[in-house]
Amino acid sequence: MKMKIRVSHMCAFLQERFYETVEPKSQPDISSRRIRELAFSKLRQQSANVGGNTQNKEKHMKTSIKVLLIAAIVFAMSVTAFAALGGLEYFKAIFGDSAGAVEDYIQFPAASTENESYRLTVESLLSDGFKTDLIVSLTAKDGKAPGHDPEDMFSTRFTGGDASLSSSSYQELYDFSVKSKKYYHLELTSLSNSASAEVTVALKEELAPLSVTIPTDGTLTARKQIQVKTEDYAEQNYYPETVQLSPMGVLVIGSEKEAKGGLPTAQIFVKMKDGKSEELISEASFDDSEETVSGGGGVVLGAEGETAPLVTGTMGERNPDGKVVTTGTFSRILNLDEVQAIIVDGVEYSLK
Repeated sequence: MKMKIRVSHMCAFLQERFYETVEPKSQPDISSRRIRELAFSKLRQQSANVGGNTQNKEKHMKTSIKVLLIAAIVFAMSVTAFAALGGLEYFKAIFGDSAGAVEDYIQFPAASTENESYRLTVESLLSDGFKTDLIVSLTAKDGKAPGHDPEDMFSTRFTGGDASLSSSSYQELYDFSVKSKKYYHLELTSLSNSASAEVTVALKEELAPLSVTIPTDGTLTARKQIQVKTEDYAEQNYYPETVQLSPMGVLVIGSEKEAKGGLPTAQIFVKMKDGKSEELISEASFDDSEETVSGGGGVVLGAEGETAPLVTGTMGERNPDGKVVTTGTFSRILNLDEVQAIIVDGVEYSLK
């Protein structure tokens, strides 16, 4: 017969003098080794103070192992796993269950700054170097709700890196917000790799002069890249050279012999191992006005009940050196293990 034991009841028997307060770490550590070390460290302390005969002492130690191990697990979960689960839940609110594919790459900077009115904290971060998603909380110290449109509250920028062109968007995560503490999703996209850069998040001056800067080191490095057969484009003005695919977006780098017209790009499809394919980017993603230097756009969603397209935003830039960079950002996390190939202008390139 299996017996259910209430963890809170068992932990109530742990002697108070063996409690320990530990500051949460910025990087979660809830490994079995850590739990074991903590449990047996406390066990040694408590067993050293146990009196009585050997039989009673042995019995007490066996009970202590169970109690302390469970207490250690509860402790570890309370100070670190909440952050890990919270971070994942934040990103599930943005990308759905697909966020689980990049759970190990979510960072927890817990970087914070405050004044007499507000506390601004960067709770979580996920980045592939080109697209960065941040979860930011704002606490009003007067207990009132910060009642502003996030577009009017925040500004974000890359610093210390080569971010030639970037765009940003902001929205509240209503499922996590409470009256005086609001949570926001801040999205920052660049056309150059900013994996070694820092991100500065700030409240606008008219609201409160607060800002916090965090590094994007340790960003998501799972990427797949293919080299396009440029000889297939010998007679064309524009030719794609590389296509890079990450769980968060697609990046196309190409060249043109003469800069003219709208931003050129290849037609890119992703082909999954189950045989399904979906268009990621095409010339229709950008305007066709003359002498376009940079541009972007969005994808119109389908009818209610239909699945949102994978790419929901595009951005591009024509560089002075003849390169054309175009990107598409994803509405959900793409599991690269499920991708079979990238199709560029009808030519299939297998991913390894």
